Amino acid sequence: MRLTLCAPMSVRTELERVLREVLGCSDTEMEFTRRALPIEWIEPEIYRDSIEEARRLVRDPEGAPVLACGLSLGCDIVCGDKDLQEARQRRVRVRKPSELVRRT
Repeated sequence: MRLTLCAPMSVRTELERVLREVLGCSDTEMEFTRRALPIEWIEPEIYRDSIEEARRLVRDPEGAPVLACGLSLGCDIVCGDKDLQEARQRRVRVRKPSELVRRT
């Protein structure tokens, strides 16, 4: 199985915030960690047309960019977020991380 990992830029922003504010990483450590992750960061313009639909489908508005990204790219989402797993939509599959581990 070949996987391409991608995430909206909002996830990158949150990752950087957690590394800096919660884990106390220096800018150098944060940059190293971010570059070590094989993730293609998706700009908001790519999923702009799906963001309103995603906002209607999830309870937590912070999950909307992730769902919108999946809807726009037509790809599965791997996420432990219960709101995304319970979103009432049928266009993309939202998988739990444990499902991915079992498949690889």
